Amino acid sequence: MKKASDKADYLQDILKYLSTSEMQEASFNEVQNLPAYKNALDEFNEMQADTLEATLASSQLEMFEYGIPQPFGYSTTFNFYFYSKGAPDYIYAILVNEDDLYGTDQAIIDQLTVIQNIWKTGSAE
Repeated sequence: MKKASDKADYLQDILKYLSTSEMQEASFNEVQNLPAYKNALDEFNEMQADTLEATLASSQLEMFEYGIPQPFGYSTTFNFYFYSKGAPDYIYAILVNEDDLYGTDQAIIDQLTVIQNIWKTGSAE
């Protein structure tokens, strides 16, 4: 929303409504959009349900706490490097604790540093 818009007052009301926890919960229940409000994991009962959707959503929200965002920045090479140089495989290795190599914070940080190097330089080294 552009602040200078002549419809800013209306748009602001719509954005406030769409960002309420009630609306986000309704959106999750209807089409599994992840709620983005603080403490959604703890406060939203549907996130505690014993369903595949709740398990996946909870896992995604928990990952956000520790994640490094995928690069979409000033350089279009970031995405090319990310996919062509194997970064998704490095991330997957962390998530499944491949060969029990990622059981410590330091091991995970080291692997994330490799991924960050791929984003920046195109090289895992």
